[in-house]
Amino acid sequence: MHLSVSRTFCAAVLAAGALTASRAGAEAPPPAPAISLAKQLSFTPQSGTAWYVDGSDDGATWSELAGPFFANGGPVDHFLPAGNGSRHFQLRYVDPATVGHAPVTVAGTSLLMDKDGEVVEVIFMNEVGGILRIDTQHARSFTYTWLKKSPDEGEAILSGVDGTFTLLRLKFMDGQLGRWGMEDIPSAQAARLIKDTLDAGAFTFRKGRFRRAPRHAELPSDFAGRSMVLSEAGRLTHLNFTGATTVIMKTEGGASCEGKYAWDPTDAAHGNLQIVPLTGSALDLSLNLPAPGSGRFEGTLPDGGSGTRSGTFTLPEDQAPPADEDCPPEDLSGRSYIFSGSPVCTMAFNGNGTGVKTKDTGGALETSQFTYSYSRTGGKSAGLTVTCPGAGNDLIDDFDLEFNEDCNGKFERKSYSGGGPRTSDANGASSLGTVSRG
Repeated sequence: MHLSVSRTFCAAVLAAGALTASRAGAEAPPPAPAISLAKQLSFTPQSGTAWYVDGSDDGATWSELAGPFFANGGPVDHFLPAGNGSRHFQLRYVDPATVGHAPVTVAGTSLLMDKDGEVVEVIFMNEVGGILRIDTQHARSFTYTWLKKSPDEGEAILSGVDGTFTLLRLKFMDGQLGRWGMEDIPSAQAARLIKDTLDAGAFTFRKGRFRRAPRHAELPSDFAGRSMVLSEAGRLTHLNFTGATTVIMKTEGGASCEGKYAWDPTDAAHGNLQIVPLTGSALDLSLNLPAPGSGRFEGTLPDGGSGTRSGTFTLPEDQAPPADEDCPPEDLSGRSYIFSGSPVCTMAFNGNGTGVKTKDTGGALETSQFTYSYSRTGGKSAGLTVTCPGAGNDLIDDFDLEFNEDCNGKFERKSYSGGGPRTSDANGASSLGTVSRG
């Protein structure tokens, strides 16, 4: 990688108002602003790398001047004041995974995005593919590229099997929460032309899978050490509960504000949260969590006005470990399971994210290849997504699994074809059944 240095002149022009002059008596012009010489540093980082710029006057003793700078698909240009004292410059590599909250890779992770009170889900099944669940009746598979572009920001291009492209941008407020932005684009190259995406909101992010059923919706009994994002009319406020009664509030682009809080849960999915900043008015919020990860609030907010305010909140899902370390299984490698349905099928799972499905169709055995992702989701539950590469109609089977003590159990399956519900299912995209070891 080559680091180039060039000289350029930068001037700031400030206009306080229009200057007028007349033949009778012209006002004296204002003093000219100073022009400062600057040095332009330019280099192109390799994909997946990050660098600091160090400077030295003598070439022996170095100090950090700027960075870190991340690969963004093009050259990095940075300006330094000419009087910084450095005559020599060098680039120093830093592991991008150690800087900021944004991950270097999203393989094996999931994203729940709040969109005006509705939930959009992205599952990154592996290093190259995943599925986008727009709602309970619509989902499609994709291949993707992911790039960490700053300590707390990353960008994915989702390429659908139908030839569509979707830009997904994530800005992390902590390791699990932040703002998402999404927009359909005509080509992957068009992503660099988008400044602000058409759709945006708050997200929660985790390794593995989220649970979806309302029975899994549970607010924490204690907020200490946790975090939450409040969203109202597109404005996000990050809450970091630093102790049993202390909280730090931070708005996007704003300063942090410390405060006290009190949490009074009324049941698993409802409670009252009061926050009293050290300066400003208190927040009195009634929380309702209808499904894991995302809910609604009503109450008063401290930014002026009167009457009841409402919005959504997003918080990381708390998944308890299974009571039995062997059930649900940690992974499906080398296992096979029989899934009831119409018809009954047996799925054999390999260790590389692939498998073979066998089913009886009119007395003849039919086999097909599939890819899958699987993870425990807490307690006795697990999530499984199966896609069929090369299938022209984009087939997806998405399972919520509930195991019992002998590692058999039941499932709810949501099946999609061509982006919509598979019409062979009596209830649209959803069907129920049992699962047992093969």
